[in-house]
Amino acid sequence: MADLDLLRSFMGIYRNGTLSAAAKQLGFTQPTLSQHLKALETQLGRPLFKRLPRGMAPTPAAHVLAQNLGQHLDAMVATVEAARVGTDHLPGPLHVGAPASLLGAKVLNTLCQCTIWQSAGIQLHIRIGSIEEQLQALKSGALDLLLAHAKPSQKGLKWEPVYSETLILVAAPRWANRVKGSGRATEASTALEGVPFLACDEECRPLARYFEAVFDREAPDPILVVNDLRAVLAAAVEGLGATVLPDYLCETALQRGELIQLHHPDRPPTTSLCLVRKQSLKANPRLDLVWELLRKASETW
Repeated sequence: MADLDLLRSFMGIYRNGTLSAAAKQLGFTQPTLSQHLKALETQLGRPLFKRLPRGMAPTPAAHVLAQNLGQHLDAMVATVEAARVGTDHLPGPLHVGAPASLLGAKVLNTLCQCTIWQSAGIQLHIRIGSIEEQLQALKSGALDLLLAHAKPSQKGLKWEPVYSETLILVAAPRWANRVKGSGRATEASTALEGVPFLACDEECRPLARYFEAVFDREAPDPILVVNDLRAVLAAAVEGLGATVLPDYLCETALQRGELIQLHHPDRPPTTSLCLVRKQSLKANPRLDLVWELLRKASETW
């Protein structure tokens, strides 16, 4: 039976795509990772990766193993880490920043289903706010961990992508009828002229990203800006205008017919959600445990 280090090495390579990135994340040397991978492949009797000039390409067997192994291994590693340091070292607060919309729709639900952090005595203090405010709080030490859209550009931060959300252009039925049947992007873009738009921040980031990626033009000026996507969703359902929302937030309204997807691009734009923390040589088992739990939880979002 494969031991824990062999499985951790496999998942590290699978998630990072290269030996160097996996070694940095896991704290192993690259030769050690190679030895672990070779030993696991020998035990399984089949290759798990194709060695490429730049990186490692998973084989079909690797995809199956990762799908069956990932979340169980993360839970095992987190449990072993809690046992290793002892619960006397873990109790206390951990300050986490997260987008309000994702927090309510995904994060709290999965955290409530996991009892490891509770049994370890960890107190989660979760803060919502703009990405700029939360990155500053992380830098100053007011936050220990952050769930952020897109990878941060600041130095001294460790980040890992954990979730990808698809952006959808939606509106209430009264506005959807105006663009019905406009299949091509140019037709849809023209049909949207005169439709009022709603945005979640002054830079109109989701709206701007969608219009740039799909219609190759600037987004229209919104008639309403409110810095909470849940409020934007509510305004769109009431028929105030069209907007761009992440799929997880508007899926229920779409199923109910309260909102209609205005356009179906071949390649809808996506945004990545990353776990972010400050790089530090000092061990922080409380932070390590919650990091692993959130990464595991993200696989079910």
